[in-house]
Amino acid sequence: MEIKKNEDLHIRKSNKDVVVFIHGIFASPLQYKDLIEKIVELDYSVYAISLYPQSPNPKEYLKLNKESWTKQVNMTLNLLLKKYEYVYIVSHSLGGLLSIEYKNINQVKKLVLWAPALKPKITFKSIQIGLINLDKPHEDDYLEFCRTKGSVSPKGLVDRVYLIKPTLHLLYNVMTAKKKLKDIQIPTLVIVSKNDELVRFSTGKLVEEKIDCCDFRLLELEKSFHNAFSDEEKELAHSQIIEFIKKDVEQNEIIS
Repeated sequence: MEIKKNEDLHIRKSNKDVVVFIHGIFASPLQYKDLIEKIVELDYSVYAISLYPQSPNPKEYLKLNKESWTKQVNMTLNLLLKKYEYVYIVSHSLGGLLSIEYKNINQVKKLVLWAPALKPKITFKSIQIGLINLDKPHEDDYLEFCRTKGSVSPKGLVDRVYLIKPTLHLLYNVMTAKKKLKDIQIPTLVIVSKNDELVRFSTGKLVEEKIDCCDFRLLELEKSFHNAFSDEEKELAHSQIIEFIKKDVEQNEIIS
């Protein structure tokens, strides 16, 4: 299956159910590759959003304003709600914030928030990721994962300066999403890890306290990172996400 870093992916397997993937800042649909393949094998349709500017050129990020990502996600989800009977969201980091901010979020069937960036932090590992050389492979498996799955390719100091503006937009989304958490009423699964280098582990409890839904689940991991599940926990996380979505799909089939 070919998944491109800077293009939306739409695979239509079902006319009824679609799983929408929304990645984090400077990431891409590629980070979901393994999970997307499993979802497709189960005959669900898939739509993976490639967040603007859909370009590896850091200078293109200067064209964005603080509402660009929100408008993109709102427009895409609105179209999918018209095409499909049931829409499920799997989101990561910034993608989680954009999902929470979606104006029609309670029309979505279920929501997965993987490391939603509601309580960001800075660590040595996160600085390493921000400064990695994208032209050559890395011995560190996690740095190499971030290098190959990212959507943008900064090659020097000037390129990294261009990325300050969208990072500030992320902080705007943090504030907006925190205010809208209380409005979410749909079933929600939150995944957080103690080893996350960019989002605080207590984010899971924050969502649990603020959200107002009848079906809330919290998966707390020990070894996974911000942008990838550890080898030991990847299958656990994927199985939990699929079970969370599949249970509702099966109920929909019985009703129809």
